[in-house]
Amino acid sequence: MFCHNCSAQNDDGSNFCKTCGINLLIQHSKNEVRTISEKTG
Repeated sequence: MFCHNCSAQNDDGSNFCKTCGINLLIQHSKNEVRTISEKTG
């Protein structure tokens, strides 16, 4: 399992990153897609 914050490799099932200490259970999306709707007329 790789840390989403610092990309350090951690043991599978770890709750916290051994390098930076961030909570690995919180899911973060680096490729967040946002849709913007525009009204025309």
